[in-house]
Amino acid sequence: LGNTDGAYDIGASGANRPRNLYLSNSISAADITTTGAGFFGGNVGIGTSAPSFESGAGMEIRYAAGLGAHLKLTDSASGAGGTNGFDLYAYNTAGYIENYESGSTVFRNNGGERMRIDASGNVGIGNSIASTFSANADNLVIGSGSGHNGMTIYSGNTSAGNIFFADSADNNEETRGGISYDHNTNQLRFRANDAN
Repeated sequence: LGNTDGAYDIGASGANRPRNLYLSNSISAADITTTGAGFFGGNVGIGTSAPSFESGAGMEIRYAAGLGAHLKLTDSASGAGGTNGFDLYAYNTAGYIENYESGSTVFRNNGGERMRIDASGNVGIGNSIASTFSANADNLVIGSGSGHNGMTIYSGNTSAGNIFFADSADNNEETRGGISYDHNTNQLRFRANDAN
């Protein structure tokens, strides 16, 4: 572990830096300690000695026991327990984004907020106040309240775009009511009681 040019390098410095860093569960926190910046010149593997990516470089976390590989982010407000903070993890064949806290999960782009999932599970696209709308229709709120806003259903030129109203996923209940536009015949259809 050496300190050159204000950064901490593991192994040789400069052009001879190693390509990969492998951290196993046998390494304690005292083995890698810095008070400045840490620099890794190649891939980083936690739980794997052969991190690999489709392109570029990065960090791979692997937990071979099958109970999930996690990247946990916490701060002084969230606490540091197993069910605190913000967690990105893979479990079996599914990928999860989980905020254990009672706050929102916010998606930002180009310097501003673009979408928010609040603690009630309501989604605001272009706004951060979905839960302030009618409780009968606040699961998804689209728009900023200023200028033009909207939603587009983009279908094939011989297919239909649909909005369905359902009270069950059984039999015909998933299409009990709806609005459809058939691009093949250029017809707009309204559906009630499972009939056009």
